[in-house]
Amino acid sequence: MRRVIYFICREDIGLLPPALSNLILLAEKGERIVLITYTISDSLRSNIEKYGIKIIICKNKIIRGNNIISKVARWCLFKPFVFSNIKHIQKKDLLWIATANSAIALGYKIINYKYILQINELYDKFRRYLILLPKFALNASAVIVPEENRAAIIRCWFKLNKTPYVLPNKPIYHPRYPDDQKVKILIGKELFQCMKSKKVIIYQGALTKAQKNIINIAEVVNSLTEWQLVIMTNQMESPLITEILKKNSNVILIPRIEPPDHLYITALARIGIAIYDYSDLNHVFCAPNKIWEYAGFGIPILGEDIPGLSNIINKYKNGICTDLNEREEILNAIIDIENNYEIVSKNSIELFESLNQNKIIAKIIDNII
Repeated sequence: MRRVIYFICREDIGLLPPALSNLILLAEKGERIVLITYTISDSLRSNIEKYGIKIIICKNKIIRGNNIISKVARWCLFKPFVFSNIKHIQKKDLLWIATANSAIALGYKIINYKYILQINELYDKFRRYLILLPKFALNASAVIVPEENRAAIIRCWFKLNKTPYVLPNKPIYHPRYPDDQKVKILIGKELFQCMKSKKVIIYQGALTKAQKNIINIAEVVNSLTEWQLVIMTNQMESPLITEILKKNSNVILIPRIEPPDHLYITALARIGIAIYDYSDLNHVFCAPNKIWEYAGFGIPILGEDIPGLSNIINKYKNGICTDLNEREEILNAIIDIENNYEIVSKNSIELFESLNQNKIIAKIIDNII
């Protein structure tokens, strides 16, 4: 019989596009996959099962709440839940640990198994992770990160003998083309017509202090009669939203839409925004999946001038990185992108098509005996 890869994810995999993509890539490679997780939406479960993936979900109701008891339970119960479901694992089988939290929750017992460790963040502001993760990484058959500078940093920090594999956060689900009917179903005809009435600059994702320059972008876009800003986020109560709405009327807010359906909204944009700051290395060497989400539609990027963005955008010329703290710089970047739109859009598509994740996954898996 073929080996089994047990894909272990403590979090909701629907909220982790990189982990979800890797799960599907493994299935497409022809591997036998068992997903072990706490929770998954019915719609996503149905889509995943189409790939022949077996899904094991914890049935314990105590983990379902948002109170302190449920949060503690999600940490304490994960280890026995996982090990009870891999007790018949064979020597040829493999574990894929999808997140740092999954590894930490499993504990060092996991080093007795053959496993791949996926580290999605740098955690340079979280000392607990930097203390606990090196032992997991040193004993892994392979370590995977989403960005090349992160690979070098983690090798140095954790004293690894090999540089981790780099598997960028390109989504496996991508429609590539707009679907107006799908958008109407997702957000309604009225909002759809509003988005179609002007050119759209879109921001999608978290709204924390690291994204504070969205306020500057909102004010610049508000001054441009042919443009409108669309913000799609699960943080509708963010202080940044409150601040934007005080001064700007040319803004459309869309609550989070479950991936990959959110991409149908993305497809309506003419420019996509990527904002981070210099508050920590995790932001400086960011690895946002939104770069690839925009690129799949040929949408140019207006990005913060930090290495995690500029290294890619300057190489492929699929947008402009600038100082988003300066409104004049933002305006000039929008004008420049618009004046060269056909070329920059073409470059965006070339970026998307330049990466073959299947080859990277195959190299990682096939190098593990």
